[in-house]
Amino acid sequence: MLFLIFLLFLVLLIDLLYTVNNNILPVSFSGKLELSSRASWIGYSRLDKYLQDEFRGQCSDYSLAKGAIEAGIIENFNRENCQINNQTVVIYDDRIDWFEAVWIFDKLRFYQSLPIIHAGALGLIMDEGNDKAVGILNSFSEFYIVSLENLSSIDEHSSDGFNLFKDQILSQRPDTEPDVIKGFNDSISFKIYKFSDIKFY
Repeated sequence: MLFLIFLLFLVLLIDLLYTVNNNILPVSFSGKLELSSRASWIGYSRLDKYLQDEFRGQCSDYSLAKGAIEAGIIENFNRENCQINNQTVVIYDDRIDWFEAVWIFDKLRFYQSLPIIHAGALGLIMDEGNDKAVGILNSFSEFYIVSLENLSSIDEHSSDGFNLFKDQILSQRPDTEPDVIKGFNDSISFKIYKFSDIKFY
């Protein structure tokens, strides 16, 4: 019994040291700087708040990826309490950390059924010449393009094609001023470009 208590204490102590090391100390025990990582976390938190504020009280009848489970969630939780928005689609940079993307963007997709598109997947669809998918995309009238600017933490599976995609869109609206999401020390973490009536090809 005494051994189990000691083991539990040891596990809790290791967990406490790990938490302090990664979230409070500027330098980890291994010598790796953790400050830049925490800076990116601040940016992700502010991006989440920005999108939640933008789409609070809104949901969509149409999602590009809505299965039976998601449809049930929408029906049970949001349908009577939301304003229908079928005109907006969000396209996010595939360099965004996968875990953060799941937390930020899948919340909007699951709970509000908003069309949320991973830029890497969109690039593959467009490269394959999928006219139907491009036609569906062009049926929307409002577009949010979320661009990662703080490159200290990049998803290892990103396609690196987002900038080409962004340049194609910006060429149609070269004077567009983005909303800026800042992280630690006011460094720029994200830029959100909002467009109306652009066309994909």
